[in-house]
Parts: sequence; C-alpha cells; structure tokens
Amino acid sequence: MSWLIIFAIIVVNSMFVIAEVALLTSRQVRLERMVQNGSKGANIAISLTKTPERFLSVIQIGITLMNILLGLYSGATVGDTLVHWLDEVPSLQEYSYEISNGVMVLIITYITVLGEIIPKRIAMLSPEKLASILSYGMLFLMKIAAPLVNSLIFSTKLVMRILRVKETSEPITVEELKIFINQAEHSGMVDKTERDMIRRLVHLSDITVGAIMTPRSKIIYLNTKDSDEENLRKVSMYPFNFFPVIDGDSSNILGIVSVKTILNLKMQGKELLLRSRVRPALYMPENARLTKLIEILRAKQIRIAIVIDEYGGIEGLVTFNDIVKTFVGDIATMVDGSKPMLTGTSGGGYSVAGNVPVEEIMEVLGLHSLPGDEEEDYRTLASFIMKQLNKIPAKGESFIAMGWKFEVTNMDNFRVDKVLITPHEDG
Repeated sequence: MSWLIIFAIIVVNSMFVIAEVALLTSRQVRLERMVQNGSKGANIAISLTKTPERFLSVIQIGITLMNILLGLYSGATVGDTLVHWLDEVPSLQEYSYEISNGVMVLIITYITVLGEIIPKRIAMLSPEKLASILSYGMLFLMKIAAPLVNSLIFSTKLVMRILRVKETSEPITVEELKIFINQAEHSGMVDKTERDMIRRLVHLSDITVGAIMTPRSKIIYLNTKDSDEENLRKVSMYPFNFFPVIDGDSSNILGIVSVKTILNLKMQGKELLLRSRVRPALYMPENARLTKLIEILRAKQIRIAIVIDEYGGIEGLVTFNDIVKTFVGDIATMVDGSKPMLTGTSGGGYSVAGNVPVEEIMEVLGLHSLPGDEEEDYRTLASFIMKQLNKIPAKGESFIAMGWKFEVTNMDNFRVDKVLITPHEDG
C-alpha cells in the first residue's frame, strides 16, 4: 500500500510540473485558436496566464507538499526495508541506519530530479493541449488555496518592496525578434518569403519616404500644354492608375488625375481639360518615415504622394505600389499563373503582355539595345510599341525592328494589352 502511495505522490507531482511548464510555454495565438474551435479549457488557460503569480503559487505549494510527502513515505517505507536487509548482514548491522539514510538521500534525489525532467519534456511537446486539459484542475486548486495564495503574494510583494526591486519587464529587442522569426522558419511555421516580409516589416519605422520614391527624372507627367492626343499616348504607354499633372514645367505640379477619369472623358468624346480635372496632391518631405506616409494615405484614401526636399523642391513621387514593393517585390509584374506574361509560340515567337518590362524583352530576344533608347526611357513593351508607331495603335497593327515583327493582338481600351513577337526573315 505504501508503494502505491509513493507512486501516486510522484504522479501528482508530475502533473504540477507539467501544468507549470505548459502554462508558461503555451502560445497565446494557439490558445486563442483553440478557443475559437470551442475549447473551454484553452479559455481557462488564457485567464490563468494573465495572473501568473497566482497559478505559480499554487503549483509551488503543490510541488513542495508532494516532495515533503515523498520524503516522509519513502523514509518510512524504503528506509525500513533497507534497514531490515542490512540487519541481516552481521558486518553492516551496526551501521544499518547510517547506510540506509545515505541510500535514501540518493534514491529520493534521483526520483525527485527524474520526476521533474520527464514531465517537463512531456509538457514541451504539446504545451497548449496539456494546458487546456490541466487548466480545470488548476482553477479548482486556486479557489481552494486562495487564502494561502493571497498570503504568499502579499509576502512576496512586501519583500520585493523592502529590497526595492521593481517589477519591470524588458521589451523584446529587434535582434530577439529576428531570432524568433528564424526559429519559426526552421519549425516550418513560416516559409522564406514570409520570413523576409516579416523582417522588412520589423524595420518599417526605419525606412524614409525618400528611400523608396521614384526620382524626379523618371516621373511621367501629363502636361496641360500638350495636346489631348499626346497625353492619351502617355496614358496608353504606361500601366499607371494615376498621373501627376504639370503646367508646362515639372516644377509646377497642379495635382493628380486618375486614369479612370481620363478614359471616361475620352469614351464620352469630351476634351480632357486636365487643369479642371486634377485633385490636390499630397506632399511629403523626403525624410518622413514610411509609417507616417502609410497613415496619411490611409486616412485621406489616396494612393500617391509627391516627395519634396527641405526647400520645397520636387524630389520624386511615391505610390501605394512602391510601398507594397518594399515588402513583396514588384506587383506590377505579378499575374495569375493561368495567364503568363510571356509565353512561347510555334515558330520561335512569343505572346507578350504589354506591361512586361523592356529589360525582360531584350533578354528573351537577345537584344543589347532598342531603337531610339538613347533618347527615350522605355519602361514597358507598350511604351516601346507606342513610340515606334507614334500613335495609339489599333489591334492588328505591326512593325518590323531588329529582325522581329511586333504585332498588336489585343487592346484594353487605349492600352496595349497583348503583342505577338515573331522572327522576321528579312530582318
């Protein structure tokens, strides 16, 4: 019977150890997910972790009590048995109690340590599940031992105050967060792409608007001094949703106009009259934090901002797409996997989307330069097509250049949507 009591004490002690480790190492997110799936135990576990001093006090009381009982019963049971065995050896009979006590210390120490290590290893394998299971018992014990727990908490705070120890928790550093992210990747919780995105988000507050802007020399403007045809040509050439509007000079920005507005006017046969269509532009200093820009863009429901220097001069332009590119890459070239931007055709040709960067076209076709690229800053295949035809093309129009035939196979309103590029024998 005594051996059964010893075994029961070891089991109960193990439950306290498992509960302690499980509650301390459980992840809040996983517990909340279990609550959403209907786990009442997980909900109790979350409430327990909000007052760690209480459940830790109960656990410490339980572990201490079990160790005391283990010592008492082990001494009474195992000790008496050892003394009886030693008494049967005449040469050891005189020292039977001393030897028995020494052996008992070793046995109790071994059992106690083993009773701590194994439960901790078990708890670390599935902390959230075990925490949700054992939380019922912990809550019950906390209610029973409430007076003693309150006394312990009061005594602890009193001693801390006497020793002038302030209870403060250090915030997680960026380096520690990086370690957590790497651990999450190694455990399979996040992949490499997600890891890189999280790392960029961690440094979001360090990025300035000037670091991600399109420089002034590369901004594409619509000009009130230009004809409607010229402005429509620019709209067709570049895959942008908004354009800054200038009045003759790039230093004189009137505001921003949306492509949707321009296309609606064109379809209705109306003049563009850009000066009256613009909306006020948002101006941001180049040293402003990207977090501040995101906050303002969200509040004002706009997607573009003009970047200025300390003297108010135009430095560049930032769009919502630039912000997204900071974290996930250039989404302008991202398309559905079922609609590739560049596919091979029979006869060695290619069917290409109009917004494919010219650098990619040059690499595929084995070209080192494009006609007129010393005067023009081609960005996409559509801009190259528009410049070569010197107009907004129609479906079926084509031209020959550099040994290749470029044929417009589809138009999206006034934009070049698809182009068929095939080898030209006479090129």
